[in-house]
Amino acid sequence: MKISELRADIAKWEAAANAVSSNKSYMIDGVSYTRQDLAAIETTLQGLYSRLACVLRGGSCHRASPVRPIDYIHTRGVIY
Repeated sequence: MKISELRADIAKWEAAANAVSSNKSYMIDGVSYTRQDLAAIETTLQGLYSRLACVLRGGSCHRASPVRPIDYIHTRGVIY
């Protein structure tokens, strides 16, 4: 994943965190998130931050699959 893609994903998830923190819902990729999903959003952000740090260091990230919050996995039936 490119640095610009990671930064765009981080911006998207940060916007979601800000919205749900204000008791608003936020939709990403067809999935609606609310305040009760804040922990999943924060987990996703931590993963994205880690991947960005890895890429910026020039290392290869060991996680091949995209970072997805647990709610996405449950609603889509996808297992990574």
